[in-house]
Order: sequence, then C-alpha cells, then structure tokens
Amino acid sequence: WQFKIAYSSIVNCGITALAAEGYRPAGESHHYWTIQSLAHTLTVDGDIIDLLDEFRKKRNRSSYESMGMITGREVDEIIELSRKIQTSLMKWLTENHNNLLQPD
Repeated sequence: WQFKIAYSSIVNCGITALAAEGYRPAGESHHYWTIQSLAHTLTVDGDIIDLLDEFRKKRNRSSYESMGMITGREVDEIIELSRKIQTSLMKWLTENHNNLLQPD
C-alpha cells in the first residue's frame, strides 16, 4: 500500500501541475501522460520519468495480476521520489503560479 500511496502522490502532483497550466489529463492513458508531463512542467529528469513509468507498469501489474511484485527497495525509492516531486511542485507553483497558493 505504501507503494501505491506514493505512486498516487506523484500522479496527483503531475495532475496539479497540468491543471495550473490549464490542462486536464483524460482517457485511458492519463497516468502515462501525466508522468510524461512532469518533464515539461517540473523539469523532472528523463531517467526519473523512465523509472516512474516502470513503477506505473509495476503498479498496474500488482493491482490486477498478483501481489508481492514490489520489493522493499522499490517502496523506499518511490517514497523518496514522491517527497522530491512534492517539493519540486511547491517550488514550481511558488515560482510560476503563486496566485494559486493564496487563499481566496
């Protein structure tokens, strides 16, 4: 569950960045496109995008096929990535869309 929660956090960071730019991912492949968009919104490195895409595939397989496919190392890795991406999102929002962080 920790893996899935951290993965969801990353996807939600991507959705937040896209929404701030006026976009909304939709359709069957919205997780894929949301992860890919992180390279353009939060300037996440291509190697990290590739790793996140592998995690996306692993999450799908573990959700629909079998349990126990995710290692403890992968859980730790995605949690750390989630924290970094959350930090990047807050910095990016502050620099590019500070008005969205202000209360109404």
